Amino acid sequence: MNDVRPVAYGYLRATADADDNTSWKLEAELRRYADDQGFELAGLFYENVAGCFATWDALTQELRQANAHHVIMPSFSHLTQHELLLTNLLERLERGARAEVHELNPR
Repeated sequence: MNDVRPVAYGYLRATADADDNTSWKLEAELRRYADDQGFELAGLFYENVAGCFATWDALTQELRQANAHHVIMPSFSHLTQHELLLTNLLERLERGARAEVHELNPR
């Protein structure tokens, strides 16, 4: 039997007003979701600067290098709340890394 699980990465936006307990809880939820869905959670990417997508770009690069195709995030709002920008970023991820995003709390 083959126990190789597909690799996934987590993505979270860490806001200045979020306390450590909130971040820890979100991390635990991402890990639990990955395990429940049969993924191996290889790492977490945190975006710390509002309006900046450097971490998203680094995640995309890591997905390509690792030949991984799954990203787990609490909700799309951790990426952006702007619908057009969200669509663009998700399409770039899909084209650039052939990856899909899994939301813990879909809208």
